[in-house]
Amino acid sequence: MVLLLPAVLAAVLLVPATTASADGLGPFSCLPVNGLSTRFVNAPADVLAGRVTIPGSRPVTIGTGPVNWATDPFGSSAWRKLFLSLKWVESLTDGYRRTGDRAYLDRATQLVHDFVTHVPPGGGRFPADAWNGMYAGQRATVLTCLETVAGPSPWLRDALAAHGRWLAANDPGDWNQGVNAAIGLLGAACRTGNPTWASLAQARFDRMARTTIDAEGAVGEQSTGYFAYLLTLWDTAVAKLGECGRSVPAGLTARVTAARDFLAWATTPGGTLEQLGDSDATAARVADPTPALAYAVSAGTGGTAPAATTRIYRSGWIFGRSSWSSFATSMYWTQRFGPARVYHGHQDHLALTLWDRGAALLVDPGYATGRYRDWLMGPFAHNTTVAVGARFDRRAATPLTASASGPGWFSTTAGDRAWDGAGRSRTTFVDTDHHVVLVLDHARRSTAGGWKQLWHVPAGSRVAVIGRGRAVVDVPGGAARLHVLSPALPGQVLGRGAVAVATGGTGDVAGRTSPRTNARGLAPVVVVSRAERTASFLTVLVPGDAGSTASAAVRTASGRLYVDVTVDGVTTTYRLTRTGIAR
Repeated sequence: MVLLLPAVLAAVLLVPATTASADGLGPFSCLPVNGLSTRFVNAPADVLAGRVTIPGSRPVTIGTGPVNWATDPFGSSAWRKLFLSLKWVESLTDGYRRTGDRAYLDRATQLVHDFVTHVPPGGGRFPADAWNGMYAGQRATVLTCLETVAGPSPWLRDALAAHGRWLAANDPGDWNQGVNAAIGLLGAACRTGNPTWASLAQARFDRMARTTIDAEGAVGEQSTGYFAYLLTLWDTAVAKLGECGRSVPAGLTARVTAARDFLAWATTPGGTLEQLGDSDATAARVADPTPALAYAVSAGTGGTAPAATTRIYRSGWIFGRSSWSSFATSMYWTQRFGPARVYHGHQDHLALTLWDRGAALLVDPGYATGRYRDWLMGPFAHNTTVAVGARFDRRAATPLTASASGPGWFSTTAGDRAWDGAGRSRTTFVDTDHHVVLVLDHARRSTAGGWKQLWHVPAGSRVAVIGRGRAVVDVPGGAARLHVLSPALPGQVLGRGAVAVATGGTGDVAGRTSPRTNARGLAPVVVVSRAERTASFLTVLVPGDAGSTASAAVRTASGRLYVDVTVDGVTTTYRLTRTGIAR
């Protein structure tokens, strides 16, 4: 499945539109112009001259007459889907509305008529791209907009009916693609006066209101980036349900409000959404932000910060920060657990990301389409434990088994049977007073081989491995560094290569990054290894200033295990217990 950057599809400005009655169901006017139809991407004069731009690719000449709808200049399903959605045609209808230039409206009409003549439902050279629920739904709204602006005509009404029949029979499921399709179905219903389709669209909205956003406000399709896009779709759906005389799903208003707070928690000190799931590092710009989201996107200059500094969402999300008040320089971390991967999610259970001193220190490698996405989506691209050569269960759930907190600290434990059907667990103790993170992993496998902890750091970082239990990471910008300390536990003897670094590579363990969709690059990954089938790791992550020093040592006293962490000459002691870590 090819998946696309939500920013390309998101609305950017409103199109003024006349209303047109639809046989008692109410009008369905033009949707907001999006990233394909804005004049800053596809100027109407360019489209009129036969040039079309799909963001991320060079402009393509399609001519000023009939269009070759089988064109495939890049061999890209992603490009074809956006091209065949016809959303770029709305640049012409928008241009006509703004300027009154009839040539724009005439060309928009010609393009739509040419498409519906040559690409019937389920047809064309690329039916899986042209007649995909999301993009057929978007194309239906192009048709409703054209009828809004140009007035009804028999061929256009027939085309809307054909789209309505196809969308009624094809439901993409409960994610942003399903909401897109339901919006298109509602548009076809309202314009053709089909109450059966309108009721079906409403039933789908009612169902998806409960599944795309859970009761706490967390995203159902497991992507922070797509969540912001989903909220713009729900805003559109609510407006169009009102236009068509239908009711808004029960509880949706409360859920979209809670979802905006979720985006506040997911916003990093850098002002962008943490790249969890298929996500780009972009800001959560949505309409009507809650006070918490307004605070986060403004880096604390507007809105109101939440009272708490940590938040656990039961569907698999942990967010925390040392402080909201020093927003840009505070310590910030995330961790994932929860149900199996779906839709835009990744195999990132137990994985951490980390910021401090205004810098990203541990990162999620990002988002891409095509075969490269298979690696980015998999466990080796995340800051978690992996067993090279073992069987990995992509459907494994990872429950949170414990959580606790106190003044200046926060602790969680989660585990699963994702590798060889055997067990692994991770206890994470975050000391926000001293800006130290302790990670205690226990893991076993049934096949031969050992275990690895992976710690992906930003592109451009300089990594120095010191001895067998320590790495120092100087991240770009020169203001911060990360100490990765992996002291031996009692009975352990660290072998050569117990701590190593990789940059690039073609195997499972690789140092790669994609901070923007399909922007592939190299980035180091610190690899902590244990050779045993049943292994334990204690890793201490210490953010520090440039030039800072840090060390960690495990000792036994009176039958108890202690970890002494020394940062710039100051030592803090933690205790390892049967149930976790204490300070």
